[in-house]
Parts: sequence; C-alpha cells; structure tokens
Amino acid sequence: LGWALGRSFATDRRTNEALIEARALEADAEALGQRLRDLCVRFLTELGPSMQGRPGLEDARRYLLNVTAPLLDHLRQSGHQDTKLAIHLCRSYSELAEAEYVSYDLGAIHKTPESSRKAIALCKDLIAQVPKARRLEAFYYYSRAVRAGIWFSVLTLDSEGGREIIANIPKQLASVGMQESELSAITQLFLAESRRAYYASELQFGSALEVWNLDRLRSLAEASPTLLPFFEADYSRFASMRAGDLIHAGRGQEALYELPTLVYQMAAEVAAHDPPVLSLLGNETGAWINLAQVRVDAGMPPGEALMQASRHLQTIRNRFTREPGAKLILLGAEQGLGTCKLSMGSEFQVEAKQHLDKAAELLGTILQGGARWPSLQVRLAEIHLLRARACKQLELPEQARTALLAGFEALSTVPADATLHSRYLHVRCTLDLETYLQVQSAQSPDWRPLEEALQILEDRKISAPLLAVHASNLAELRIRHGKPTPSGGPSK
Repeated sequence: LGWALGRSFATDRRTNEALIEARALEADAEALGQRLRDLCVRFLTELGPSMQGRPGLEDARRYLLNVTAPLLDHLRQSGHQDTKLAIHLCRSYSELAEAEYVSYDLGAIHKTPESSRKAIALCKDLIAQVPKARRLEAFYYYSRAVRAGIWFSVLTLDSEGGREIIANIPKQLASVGMQESELSAITQLFLAESRRAYYASELQFGSALEVWNLDRLRSLAEASPTLLPFFEADYSRFASMRAGDLIHAGRGQEALYELPTLVYQMAAEVAAHDPPVLSLLGNETGAWINLAQVRVDAGMPPGEALMQASRHLQTIRNRFTREPGAKLILLGAEQGLGTCKLSMGSEFQVEAKQHLDKAAELLGTILQGGARWPSLQVRLAEIHLLRARACKQLELPEQARTALLAGFEALSTVPADATLHSRYLHVRCTLDLETYLQVQSAQSPDWRPLEEALQILEDRKISAPLLAVHASNLAELRIRHGKPTPSGGPSK
C-alpha cells in the first residue's frame, strides 16, 4: 500500500510539473504569437505603405504582403479572434490584391487571383462581426477589395463575376442597415471607381458616366481632409478616364471642351518630377491622343496633340522599357495613335499602319510571355481589325485578308466562358462585318448569328455609337446582297 501511494504521489508530481511546463510553453507561444502579429502589423502599416507606388519597390511590397497575409491568417485560425487582427487581415489581403494588379505581372495565368477573392470574402464577414464603431473601417477595406476584384474581372472578361461584385455592394450595406452616403468619402470614391471600371468594360459608357460623377466626387473630397490630397493628386487620371468615356459614349464635344485644360495640367505634373514618372507620362500621352481624336472627329486638325503624343511615346520607349507597366503604356499609345491617324485621310494611312503593326507586335510578345488574359487576346483581335482597315485604305487586299484572319485566330484563343462578354461580342461582330464588306462574294452571309449577337449587345445597352456603326455596316451588306431588313421591309 505504501509503495502504491508513493507511486501515485510521484505520478501526481510529474503531472503537475508537466502542466506547469505546458502552461509556460503556452504563455511563450502566446507571447511569440503576439510579437509575430505586431511584426506583421508593423510591416503592413509602416514598411508596406512606404513602398507603395515607388518604381522598383512594388515587387518587394507584393512579396512582403505575400508573407504577411498567410501569417495573420494562421494566427486568426489559431484562436486569435480579436477585431484588430480581423481588420489587419482584411487590410493585408486587400493590399495584396492591389499589389498584384499594380505590379503588372502579365505572366500570371490565374483566372482571378486568390487574394482578391479572399479579401472580399473576409471583408464581408468582418462587416457583419465588428462593432458599429469599426464598421466604417471595415467598409473601407471592403471597397479596396471590391476595386481589386473588378480589375481582375475586367482582365479575365468575367462578366458574371464583375456583376456579382457590383450587385453585392448594396446588399452588404443593407445587411447592417447603412446607406452608401454614410460611408467615408474615400470609400465612396473606391466604390464609384469600381462601378465605372465595370460599366466601361461592358461598353456601357453612358452608365459609366452616371456613376463616375467628378463634380460629386470633388464635393466629397473638399468636405474630407483625408480625401482631398489623394483626390487632387489623382484628379488628372480621374478626369482622363471621364474624357475617354465621353468619347466612347458619342459625347466628344464635351470631351473637346474639357481636354485642353486637362492635358496642360498633366504636362505641368510631369514637368514637376525629375526624373519623369512613367505613370504620369503615360496618362499625359493618353490625354494628348484623346484630344487629337476628338478634334479629328469634329472635323478639325489635330494641332500639336499628335506631335506631343509621339514625343512622349519616344521618351517612354527610350527610357522606361524595363520598368513594369511600360509595355502596356506603349501598347496603348501605339494603338491610340494608329486609330487616330486611320481616321485622318489617305495621306496618314501608312503611318497608321506602322503604329498598328508595332502595337500588334508588342502585344504578341506580351502574350507569348505567358500573359493569357482574355482581355489582351480580344484586344489583339481589335488591333488586327484596325490593321485590316488600314491595309484596305492602302489597297493591299491580301494583307487586309491576312490581318482579318489573324484577328479571328486571336479570338479563337479566348476561353469559352469569356465569349459572351460584351467586348468579345462587339469585336467578333465587327470582324464579321468587316470581312463581309472587304471580301466580295456572291454568296449571301448567314445573318442569324450576327443578328443574334447584335441583339444581345443592344439589350445590354452598350454605347449607342458602337451600335450605330454596326447597324450602318449591316444595312450596307443587306443592300449589296439585296436582302430585306430584319423587320421584313426593304433595305434603305
């Protein structure tokens, strides 16, 4: 009995010692977790923002966020359920999604980056869980996640995904009994930018202009000390986006009124930086091209706009080709200059073709480098279509036919789930119509698939000028083949 009692006491003693040791280890783990969390938060709040927007450091910032976000996620899953950690986790994934987009990692082949999906899901949960006092902060990170999600839906031509993100905004507000006007000014700006990007990608430029109301956003900024510096720093980019939407919506006269002031404001911003900043230079180049286009559309000479755009294009080509994002800016400039000169008369068709050939070559190298984004594939088809028109004006029928075939080949690489996107349908219809117009054939085209696609675009209320061009080309074809209009009446 004494031996048994001794063994029992010894076992109890060892158990107590093990329990004390376990509690000490748990306390050490808790302290280590707290230090790890504090370190991650310092990375997010101090080191990460200092890298944001600085050439050469965006990749380092993205790597930092890629390390930080999973660590915070692990801490949350390990039982650290406090509100601050949840908010920091939402912030980390929102910033990671933004960094992935801003880094211009065109070689990424993910349909939608996981960080964007995770950020939206986490922020939606956070909105329902946090105290009312932290709800505005939660909505702020939600708006950033929404913006990143829309960016990637545009790249992937994911109409359904983008529509779902936009439709969920009022649902999230209603779930906590809030109005959008109650949100912080910068949150409202991010949500407006998200909606504008979605509608513009769907070619609904009228709707894009409705949600992208610069006067309202300026009044919000002037009433918010935190938003005003941000708004003023990016105002030229915001105004340039509006000018582009006005042009595509057929309201070029309004853009013609606004653009001269805008381009000189952008030129002053570029001149204030030495050395120049690529993003600012790219924005100014796009604005000069837009100004040239609206002047040409109005029957006016382009003035100095084309010369300025060409000069900036050469600067970017000479000084920034190794910087992330330079290829996309060069691509936009080459395509924009080619499109503008294409509408300037026969004496500019050679230059137009040269710009468009360079744009096609540049985008081809981007796609060959692994950037299988559907939006880029559709854009390549659009550039080949413009090349075909330039070749037609230069009386090069074989080259025009080759360019049209290259356009159809580019469209054939688009994934099946992106072929109902408005941009895809628009380019496909334009290629079909251009082929029928350029290729003289006694055989009547099959109107039904073309008319069905055009009806879908009309039902989606895409930009009226685009529909008007399609209707005009279709009417010309029907006259050529002696076919009645869809309503059964004679073609006019």
